[in-house]
Amino acid sequence: MTWDPYLAPSSWHGVTTAVMGNCGVGFAPVRPDRHAWLIELMEGVEDIPGAALSEGIKWTWETFPNI
Repeated sequence: MTWDPYLAPSSWHGVTTAVMGNCGVGFAPVRPDRHAWLIELMEGVEDIPGAALSEGIKWTWETFPNI
């Protein structure tokens, strides 16, 4: 989906929907007001320190195409 907007060859076989995520938590789409919420969620789900996420994630996107 990120490299082929037509989802070929999946769409050739009738696939009409694709859902993406990482470990059950997707980071796009994400509005700026949801950054802190996602960081808190990942602290609980993956036990990643919030400080590390805050320092390491450069929020330069809001949608899949922005990534």
